Amino acid sequence: YFYYSTELAFQIVGKEIREESIAKGIEIADSQFPSLFRTACNIAQNGYCRMIMPLMLLDNFFESSSLALCEKMWNVLITMQDEIQQLISKNSNAGFALLNIVNSLLRRTSKMKDGAFRGSVMM
Repeated sequence: YFYYSTELAFQIVGKEIREESIAKGIEIADSQFPSLFRTACNIAQNGYCRMIMPLMLLDNFFESSSLALCEKMWNVLITMQDEIQQLISKNSNAGFALLNIVNSLLRRTSKMKDGAFRGSVMM
């Protein structure tokens, strides 16, 4: 029960951060979302929630955001590769969750218009 409550709380806060940054015109890199993701990674690594929870947070963000915002967030995630790698190395399900995020982003992008972003996602 505690794990699910923690996960729900992080998802609610993540949604509020995203909505607030859009309303105020704040760049996603300058918002609190990267800090929330790092905190979620730390909590997962300390055993207070499932290891997949930070990636679920990202999945919710990507699914409910415009493609332009997704591209900005992806650029922020590139700087967080160490945190993501630690999640994947400790739990194989986290790798599948990341693969699901990548496939979802690739389905939403255009092969002609979003070539650079698609290439970054594939790497």
